[in-house]
Amino acid sequence: MLTSTQQLIKSTLKKELTKSIKNENFYVYVRPISILRCLMLLHSEPKLKFSTLVDCFAVDFLRQHGYTSIYYQLLSYTLNDSLFVVTNIPEDTHAQSITIIFENANWYEREIYDMFGVSFSGHPDMRRILNPEEYAGFPLRK
Repeated sequence: MLTSTQQLIKSTLKKELTKSIKNENFYVYVRPISILRCLMLLHSEPKLKFSTLVDCFAVDFLRQHGYTSIYYQLLSYTLNDSLFVVTNIPEDTHAQSITIIFENANWYEREIYDMFGVSFSGHPDMRRILNPEEYAGFPLRK
């Protein structure tokens, strides 16, 4: 059974939402083209105020499904609750940068680019962060 917060999240995202999963955490899945809009709604909706990006990471599903999943963990101090927003980025496709909403996404997005090869359009400084610039591969791609 969904909590009132989870129902509010689902109603706020409406058409942007492709599915949601509730287990120990709450996961909402959105289309890649909608990620910026969805995170902006979650951040600015007065009843939600998911104001903190706690973590952002990627999981490689290229071999099995042809995409890399990007997980954004958000925290709302107003609700004392967190959620994961997930989007699946097809191979050789750019993701939208969320640095205009969460400044700390800068480092997370650079790490995802460096390790998985997912580039973020609109990112202020899209370059490697861990590996040398001349390094040819992406170490966490399977």
